[in-house]
Amino acid sequence: HPRKKGTGKTRIARQLALEKLGEPLLVDDNSELPSGMRTAELEFKQAAEKYTKEKDGLWWAILVAGLEGTNTKKESLREKVSSILSDEVSASTLQRRALNALPKTGTRTFLMDGIETAFTVSEMAFFIEALFRFMNTIQTDDRFNGQVEVKLFLRTDFVGLAGRSAQNLEQQLEGRQLSLYWDYQRILSFLLSRVPNKQFFSKYFDKAVVEISKSMDVICRGEMSHKDEERLILRMFPQKLSRFNILTSTFLRLHFADKQGGNDAYYPRVIDAFLSKLDQIGGNLGPSAVIDGRLDQKLIVEAHEKASAEYMDQLKQELQHLLDFKLGNLDENRAKLDIWINAFSGRTTPFEIDEMVNHLTGKTELDSSVVKRCLEQMRDLGIFETVPDSIDKWRTGRLFKSTLKMKYNRK
Repeated sequence: HPRKKGTGKTRIARQLALEKLGEPLLVDDNSELPSGMRTAELEFKQAAEKYTKEKDGLWWAILVAGLEGTNTKKESLREKVSSILSDEVSASTLQRRALNALPKTGTRTFLMDGIETAFTVSEMAFFIEALFRFMNTIQTDDRFNGQVEVKLFLRTDFVGLAGRSAQNLEQQLEGRQLSLYWDYQRILSFLLSRVPNKQFFSKYFDKAVVEISKSMDVICRGEMSHKDEERLILRMFPQKLSRFNILTSTFLRLHFADKQGGNDAYYPRVIDAFLSKLDQIGGNLGPSAVIDGRLDQKLIVEAHEKASAEYMDQLKQELQHLLDFKLGNLDENRAKLDIWINAFSGRTTPFEIDEMVNHLTGKTELDSSVVKRCLEQMRDLGIFETVPDSIDKWRTGRLFKSTLKMKYNRK
C-alpha cells in the first residue's frame, strides 16, 4: 500500500489483471477493465446499505459473488450480488457459502481496489475495519489456505481507519505486503522514462532524447545515479529557476514531494501530469518555448501549477470521504468541502494551528473540534506538515503551494 493518491497502486492492479495474475473483484470507479465491480455502482451501494449493521457481510457478499461465478465480468458480478441481496443472508452464512464455493483445484486470486471512494465519511472507518477483519479471516483460517487469495490495494492513510484490525492483519501479513514508495532517484528515473513519449521533447530536444533512449535499460532498472539523471534533465531544463531562486535540481527535489516518515516521498502521477502539461504548452508555443536551448522557465512554473491543481482536484474527491464535517449527509459534506478549501485562500503559511482553527471555524460555521480534526486529517494526507521544532506551527505541503492560494511568509 502507498501512503496516498498518485503512487501507482491502481496501475499495478490493472496490470495484474491484464496479465491474468488476478481476477478484478472491486475496481477503481474510472477503471476501463471489463471485469470487477465499481464501488459507485448501484449493487455495491445496495449491498453496503443492506449490511450497514453487519458490515463484514458486505465483503463476504462480494467474495461469494466472485467465487460462485466462473469469472468476474462486471455484469456477472452485478447479477450475482443482486441475487445475494434478494435473500436474507447473514455474514456468517455468507462465510460458509464462500467455503462451499472454493475451487476444487488450484487457487483463485482476487484483486480489490477503489475502496477509498466507496463510502460516506461517517461509514468509512467502520467498513474499513470490517474489511480488515474479513482479510484477517482469509489469511488465518486454514480452510481458505491455498484455495483463495485476496490482494488488497489500499493507501496507508486509510489503513489507520481499521484500528486494531489493521494491526492484527499486518502481523499476519509480515513479509507478504508491498509498500509503494518513490524516492528522489526513482522519481527522476520515472521522469526520464516518460520524456521520449512526449512529442514536444522529441522535436525540440532530439539529441537529449536520443541519449535518454540509449540509456533506457539502465534508467528503467534504476541503476543510473541521480547525478547522471540530473545531467540528462539539465540538457532540456535550465540550470536555475529565477522565480524560486533555486537550482532546477533543487526544484525537482522539493516541489514534487511531501514528507513521509521523515523522508521525502514523490508521486509519479504528479510528475506524469507535469510532463504532459509541458508537452501541451510547449507544443502550442513551438520554438518560443525554448530559450537558449533550454525550456522557458515560465513554462516549467506554469506546468507545475497546473499539475498540482489537477492533483488537488483528484484529492478533493477523496477528501469528500475522509473529512467528516459531522453533517450527516454526503451532499452537504461535499458542499461544505468547497467552502472549506476556499477558506484557505489568502492565508499565510506557515501558520499557527490555533489561529487557523479559529479562522476556519468562523468561515465554515463548523464546531472547532471538527475543524481541528479535519486539519489533522489533511496533515496526515501530506497537504500540511508540522514545522520542524514547532509542533504548534504548520506549513502547506510542497505539492499544494499554489492550489490552496495561500501566501508564503519567507521570514
